[in-house]
Amino acid sequence: MTLWEHLVGIMRQMLRDPRVAAAELIGLEFRREVLISAFLAMIAVSIIATEPMLNAAASIFPGDPLPPLARAFGSALGGLAIVWVIWKAGSMMGGQGTFDQLLLGFILLEVVFIAGIVGLLMMMVALPPLAGLLGVGFICYWLWLISNVYAELHGFPSAWKAFGVVVVSWMVVNYTSVIVLGLLTGLFGGPTDV
Repeated sequence: MTLWEHLVGIMRQMLRDPRVAAAELIGLEFRREVLISAFLAMIAVSIIATEPMLNAAASIFPGDPLPPLARAFGSALGGLAIVWVIWKAGSMMGGQGTFDQLLLGFILLEVVFIAGIVGLLMMMVALPPLAGLLGVGFICYWLWLISNVYAELHGFPSAWKAFGVVVVSWMVVNYTSVIVLGLLTGLFGGPTDV
């Protein structure tokens, strides 16, 4: 079995039993360069997959969406920041996961998320009312998936502890980015209503 086939098998297992799949991830070792390349490829696919959704939202919400390259840069920085904060916050709470393990878990979770978004986009075309209901269900499922994968990667007995680490990490990264963007906008000029 090739490494690619093994990863596909882990992805399938993750959909049914995320803790068992995450336990298999712990045993995999990749060079950091390979993980960063996979991370950047996942960001590129994510930007391409969400482009139709942003174009549809542009007709509803005022303002222009960011250009794809700016979104890719922001997504890459934000993604690496959230993985780093989950790693550090989890370590402070007794977690044993390494940055590389958490980055690999993040990449695979994002692949699941991208597949879900693409599926929801197709549902929006076919059955718009059902797409909203399925979207709420998918987000709940994805949060369950994240909690269990990070719980296993950090060695937490409870998925709730991992969920708390993820929520706190997300808040830290998002509020920090708002402050940094506010400072940069103030220093270099830009829209004042950001």
